Amino acid sequence: MHDPNDMGSTSRNRPSLRAGSIAIPRFELLSGMSVPPTQSVRPAVSILDVLSGIEQTTADLRDANGKLDADRVREAFGFSSVDELARRAGIRMPTLGRKGSAPALTLALETLEKIARIRVLKQLREPQTFQSWWHRKIPSLGDRSPYDTWLAGNGQTVVELVDRVLVGDTCG
Repeated sequence: MHDPNDMGSTSRNRPSLRAGSIAIPRFELLSGMSVPPTQSVRPAVSILDVLSGIEQTTADLRDANGKLDADRVREAFGFSSVDELARRAGIRMPTLGRKGSAPALTLALETLEKIARIRVLKQLREPQTFQSWWHRKIPSLGDRSPYDTWLAGNGQTVVELVDRVLVGDTCG
């Protein structure tokens, strides 16, 4: 029996490759699903995850070894410190450790990286315009900003918005 609170990947929402083409799943928002106030849920698989070159959009958020860098993500989203980013993500400070790394922080960074893909749009490439978008109220988010939606523990909703915008799904 399927647990509606299970945020894990399922075959229904996992993109798959078939004979050189991409099977595009229908994204649906499930009513009654909620994400805990922390950003500690791994972002769902996105159709953008299998598109060649999408990783270049967020390459600036990774260090030389390809690992997400908390300070680079912090800077891109306009947080004053990694500690502030962690607090806003609902991560308790003692769990961060010495170098600002913890599994919960990594999950929050992964969600923010998926949100940062919106910077592929020419009008959002500049840091100031991206940060302005991050704080701008958007009708499809219930007149809340992507930041406020993420802050409320609904980062996946913002990821889904970014996916819809970038694949051209205007119907949502």
